[in-house]
Amino acid sequence: MPALRLLLAKSSVQFPHIATPILGQFSARDVLLDKDVFEDGSVIVLRTPGHTPGHSSLLVKLPQTGAVVLSGDAMHFRENYDAFGVPAFNYDRAQTVASMERIKKIASNLKATIIIQHDARDVEKLPAYPASAK
Repeated sequence: MPALRLLLAKSSVQFPHIATPILGQFSARDVLLDKDVFEDGSVIVLRTPGHTPGHSSLLVKLPQTGAVVLSGDAMHFRENYDAFGVPAFNYDRAQTVASMERIKKIASNLKATIIIQHDARDVEKLPAYPASAK
């Protein structure tokens, strides 16, 4: 099995309560821009700062399902996404709004499904594995 790599923006390390427990377990690679993980367009790390300076979301292109954007912490609930609502605890409001706009544009261009990972209503849309990988 290949070694596992953690793709992480170095700016996330300024939040040691998040980064420190996992950094020692993986080979970390700094992600400053969007990153095509497998260099085939199937999984792309999208830089979406705002929640934290180094926040990223994930674009996954599945053969049957099509494009799916996994939001991470870019937004927390569908209502935040629809109204550009930004929690007070986010690192940077303007970056958060810009990231939400970017996700909306990508989703529109690719006809992607957006999964807001903190919103159970969205997570419930995903079929269980292995169907979720199709």
